[in-house]
Amino acid sequence: MNRITVKDLKEKLKRIPDDAIVCCQSDSEGNETSTVLDMFIEKVGLKVDYQGYNFTQGEGIIGIDLDKDKDRYIVILQPSL
Repeated sequence: MNRITVKDLKEKLKRIPDDAIVCCQSDSEGNETSTVLDMFIEKVGLKVDYQGYNFTQGEGIIGIDLDKDKDRYIVILQPSL
């Protein structure tokens, strides 16, 4: 599985104008595409208790290994779908 880092993203975005619209696809086949509604930054393995809901950041994200990626930051783009 190939992953891009923020460094990769910054390099690719250098040539793109600031008013470009960010979109994301629902899956690797591009079945649905929408604009990005919001962005979240999390830290893999961080345990969170949010309004009584307990979860571990990064858990359940395809391509994230909770052990190998522990303490790395992840940027999550939320689609408008």
